[in-house]
Amino acid sequence: MRFVFCGFDFFDECLRRFLEAGHEVHAAFCQPVDGYYNSNLSVRSICKAKGVSLQERKITVQDIEAFKKAGCHFLVSAAHVYKIPANELRSAGIRGINIHPTLLPEGRGPWPLPRIIFKDLKKSGVTIHELSEEFDSGDILAQKSFNVMPDENLETLSCKSQMIAADLVSELTSDSSWIKRAGSKQGKGSYWAMPNEAERCIDWNKPVIEIDRVIRAFGKFESWAKFDGKDWLVQDGTVWKEKHNYIPGQVVQRTNKEVVISAKDGFVCVRQFKLELTDK
Repeated sequence: MRFVFCGFDFFDECLRRFLEAGHEVHAAFCQPVDGYYNSNLSVRSICKAKGVSLQERKITVQDIEAFKKAGCHFLVSAAHVYKIPANELRSAGIRGINIHPTLLPEGRGPWPLPRIIFKDLKKSGVTIHELSEEFDSGDILAQKSFNVMPDENLETLSCKSQMIAADLVSELTSDSSWIKRAGSKQGKGSYWAMPNEAERCIDWNKPVIEIDRVIRAFGKFESWAKFDGKDWLVQDGTVWKEKHNYIPGQVVQRTNKEVVISAKDGFVCVRQFKLELTDK
């Protein structure tokens, strides 16, 4: 069956699994990426090998008409930020599905992974569901959970989600009747808003357990910290509790690569960090 893929490299393995299942990619779309935080090189390479160009724009109603004329059976949205006209897809006889990195109906929203850490959840997972006019609310076609460890960070959550998502695609497409299979209705659930700038800020007056949670939640996408009178972007660090007489936010130790900073009830060893562009 022919399909349309919408997404960047976060779920590139899902694209491969659809192809391995014998389906043919007709068109591919994604949002513009910066090549640093997000990339589309893998998806672009896969599509190029299939003779398909990757378009960095929203899908229009006119596109859907073209998909229908080309005989497309389904469309896959995988970490795609743009709203896809679900009703128009349905009217065109094209099944739309979305791959979402939470156990829906809990955790609807544009970037749920940091919230999994902030909420100190013990389980998370991936859901494949039908596209609907309301984000992340369509009928569930497949779902699988995994354990969230106490020291989980954004990178490990991402890897687990990617691995589970790829396996779910293989399981879903193992039976050719999946394209017509009805899903199960979602309950009321919850919506997790996009983290704001205040949530990304490291406050040295907070307990180290809270600082650790911020660092782990954003990882390579960076939290924000102030020390040495400058603003820094932090990608990695570790913490420990210890009584001390330092002022929170004081640099107490330096190495050639690390900086140790005092917090309310302990210390934070910042291991990967850089100046914000405004300070360069």
